[in-house]
Amino acid sequence: LRSKREFELVQAYLQVFLGVYADVIKENAGELEAPLSELRAECRAQWSTVDGLIRYSACMVDFMRTSK
Repeated sequence: LRSKREFELVQAYLQVFLGVYADVIKENAGELEAPLSELRAECRAQWSTVDGLIRYSACMVDFMRTSK
């Protein structure tokens, strides 16, 4: 995520990983709290960037469509 590349691919891998290892993560929640918090913060930051780009693109499409 920190490389700011392949956001969708990373999210897909993360979803599969968390689905497969959810029970192990629950059992070791105390040990994994810090890394998971860091991962959550990084995901939120990257999503914010992607969301901003999506909104910008949608505005540009809307502008181009209505400016005729």
